[in-house]
Amino acid sequence: METTMATEDLVPKLLELKRKNEAGKLKNIIQVQPLTEERRQEIVNAGINAYSYDDIIQLGKSDTRAYVEPGPNDVYTFSYTSGTTGDPKGAMLT
Repeated sequence: METTMATEDLVPKLLELKRKNEAGKLKNIIQVQPLTEERRQEIVNAGINAYSYDDIIQLGKSDTRAYVEPGPNDVYTFSYTSGTTGDPKGAMLT
């Protein structure tokens, strides 16, 4: 997973995973609450791009690309099973 959205109380845990090289391919953190400059710098210093939810909304508003209607084979979401009767797994829903 390259991008995750988290509440401000969970961001330090993500940064700790990054320090331990246990964060996989994490490149972007979107914090639900507004970011303080201190928190933003802490995330950037860990080598991760830092965004608040409001940052993402503004990026979307300033995007000039034309809207493309999704097709029947486009992935809508990933759903994950709990693994009750087997191994947990993800399923792509179109």
